Amino acid sequence: MIFTGTFENKVDGKGRTSVPAPFRSIITSSPSKELALFPSFRYNALEGMTFDMLAAITQQSGASEVNIFKAAPNKFAPLLRATHRMHIEETGRITLPANLLSHAGIATAAVFTGEGHSFLIWSPEQFSQQAVSDIAPVTEANEGFVVDFAAAASSVQGLSS
Repeated sequence: MIFTGTFENKVDGKGRTSVPAPFRSIITSSPSKELALFPSFRYNALEGMTFDMLAAITQQSGASEVNIFKAAPNKFAPLLRATHRMHIEETGRITLPANLLSHAGIATAAVFTGEGHSFLIWSPEQFSQQAVSDIAPVTEANEGFVVDFAAAASSVQGLSS
């Protein structure tokens, strides 16, 4: 399952916000039923994924094979140090830690955007700025791209057979 869509939710004075239902469904259906949330290294936003996905990425990166007696750098350590392991409350809410709110500039509202195997949580202002800058490269890169809807529909029908 992948995270898709864009949702804006309120953030209360204690940093609590509701996780969008489609995202919640993915997280709670994962084996750990937990969320890994950390400052995005790509944007002024927060990045989240199932804790199981973070564990798989850690395993794949070789970060789980560190010699604890040698000072060799663990390139994955900064991400792991910054990650908050969270459970979603029965009400569907999480509490965003103060350091994460500060990193993303989130105050009274948060925009959740699906990014495939992860999602981002933005301040509405940061998301608006990023959305504008995202449009031009996508448009330029796909100017000659033509969609054959008949072929696509046929392909989809073939998948459901």
